[in-house]
Amino acid sequence: MSRMYNFNTYRPVYEKQMDRDNEAELALIVTQKWKCQMSKMKDKSAFDYAAIRSNEVMAFIEMKTRKTEMNKYPSYLISFTKVWKAKQLYQALHLPVFLLVKWADKIAFTALHNCKPKVQIGGRKDRQDPSDIEPVAMIPLEDFLLLGNKT
Repeated sequence: MSRMYNFNTYRPVYEKQMDRDNEAELALIVTQKWKCQMSKMKDKSAFDYAAIRSNEVMAFIEMKTRKTEMNKYPSYLISFTKVWKAKQLYQALHLPVFLLVKWADKIAFTALHNCKPKVQIGGRKDRQDPSDIEPVAMIPLEDFLLLGNKT
């Protein structure tokens, strides 16, 4: 796989067009369900989208797609840095940050700025990138609200 590099952090950029397509699909669902407009954030922004109503940002959204069914694991693993940035943003601007996940069978979300996860050391091991091992937040599935079944 050819890798692009983000020269600000010297980390490879692993995002593919399929990832951007999945985000766009989820953004359309959010637009319909939450009656808002979705604005894609620039590459390497802290979060993927801003939810907008009446030209005002109402929330930021981090989007993920997983191939497994929602209940395969008891918690959802995400970089602790994402949780930390969500909490900082909420403290500074009082704007919520949501994590929206499309699993193989369901779509659900949680308030990332308000979660109280267990923190562990973990991460991906399939890319042979030592930087993928970091503090991770383990968010219990009970903290998620269903947005719908996968369409």
